[in-house]
Amino acid sequence: MKYIYAVIPGNEGITFGPMGIGGRGDEVYTQPYLDIAAVVSDCPFIDFHSMAKERLVLYLAEHQRATEEVMKKQATILPVKFGTLLEDEGEVEDMLHWGYRDLKAGLAAMEGKIEVEVVATWDVQQVFAEIGQEEEIAKLKAEIADKPPWQTISAQVRLGQMVKASLDRRKEEHRWKMLDFLAGQAADVQVNMAPADQVVMNVAFLIDAYRQNDFEAKVHQLDERFGGRLNFRLVGPLPPYSFSTVEVRKVSAEEVEEARKLLGLGMEATDREIQRAYRRQARRHHPDVAPDDPEAEERFRRIAAAYRLLASCCRAQSSLKGTERCSFDLAVVGRVFLVAVRRSEELEGKGDPWR
Repeated sequence: MKYIYAVIPGNEGITFGPMGIGGRGDEVYTQPYLDIAAVVSDCPFIDFHSMAKERLVLYLAEHQRATEEVMKKQATILPVKFGTLLEDEGEVEDMLHWGYRDLKAGLAAMEGKIEVEVVATWDVQQVFAEIGQEEEIAKLKAEIADKPPWQTISAQVRLGQMVKASLDRRKEEHRWKMLDFLAGQAADVQVNMAPADQVVMNVAFLIDAYRQNDFEAKVHQLDERFGGRLNFRLVGPLPPYSFSTVEVRKVSAEEVEEARKLLGLGMEATDREIQRAYRRQARRHHPDVAPDDPEAEERFRRIAAAYRLLASCCRAQSSLKGTERCSFDLAVVGRVFLVAVRRSEELEGKGDPWR
């Protein structure tokens, strides 16, 4: 199979070295299409969905290492979602063909840009000690200290809630100060989850590559402003994982046929006709119309999924053929790939975005 790491501009065949995912040392290279190229390697079939987490993390590290090595030689890059496998070079070409317009737009938006992550941490024990000195918290702690534990259960719960609220408030204040200081240096910002109490801020910044030194100097200034109370760590330069990750989905003819029948469409339609068909079916089968029907909600979900799939399929065809009408003929849709360039926050926990 072919594993896809990234899409880059250019029509040259380039090799990046024997670092392909899967542990076999497969060569990572480009497969050009017009003036863009997919970065691929041969790869055995890997079932990423049922894999143990520990092994999945190892594969993810291989994926990121290869993608970041590519970025060292190619300044502009669109990373592809981890785990993207296609059958062969023919499918890779089909993917580039159907996604060409969106991929070109994505490359233009990311031209000369890199991602830098800034992680700020603090000494949790020191912060908790400071919180413990706040007037209301200190007063409640003193009241609890004079009583046996079994008499203070509700007070201890309240104390924990007060400490947590104070911790969150301090984090939020620090985070906004840091973001306000750094955001002007970036073209875009994505705030990520702070996975533990010691993490105050975990933010990805999209910056122009030539401004990397200026950005790092700004982080050092921020460190001085906080007087050593926070520890700052910079990760990068990275491909723009957080801002423009390519997601690929092959559309089967059977899926399209089922969706077409569900919306009552013929073998051709425009985007407007698909919308009208969806609205007609949605009004007829909305759960509110049949509140006592246990299958109504599932039927409505399938109708909405059919609309999203056909609309995406139609837009992909229309952008290539320059016509409003798209075909649902099995010979045509059997080779359609839906390609989207999305922020990482849109990819996580959303299931299939086209269904």
